Amino acid sequence: MRNMSLVYLVSQFEVMLQKFIQCSLEERPESLSSSRTLTVNELQKCREIGQAVQTVIEKEVTSVLQEDIDRIDHYLEQKRGIAISSFSEWRQFRERFYRRNVIVHNSAMINQTYRQKVGYSDKDIALDVDEQYLIESVTVFQQVAQRLALHFKKTQKRNKHDGN
Repeated sequence: MRNMSLVYLVSQFEVMLQKFIQCSLEERPESLSSSRTLTVNELQKCREIGQAVQTVIEKEVTSVLQEDIDRIDHYLEQKRGIAISSFSEWRQFRERFYRRNVIVHNSAMINQTYRQKVGYSDKDIALDVDEQYLIESVTVFQQVAQRLALHFKKTQKRNKHDGN
């Protein structure tokens, strides 16, 4: 039950992140990746340019959120000016993303990706989420979410103030 609670916590964080990125791209579509494109079929389904822009935004958001947390962090730093990796909670936060992946995709057994990403070098074991770990996870995710929300809110106000 606690393993799935961690999976759900990470999943809900990704939903929040998806909304932040989508809103910021809707406010400033010029910040979309220049390589993001539409196929002719996708373009034909659009009735107006705004719908085409929205389709490109959705593609970018989907593409970003399919990446691992390190690449998401890099994207946020490059495109949104905030690096989660600069937060004091980064190591704990990051480990929880990779633990979630091991729980979901490898029956909770440590794999090479987990070893590489979090620096784990002990014996092969199945990872578990005990009560204390889960409580700490909620706290870590809450702190990171609050910082991101504050950043996106400040950015939104600044964009409105600048006339964007």
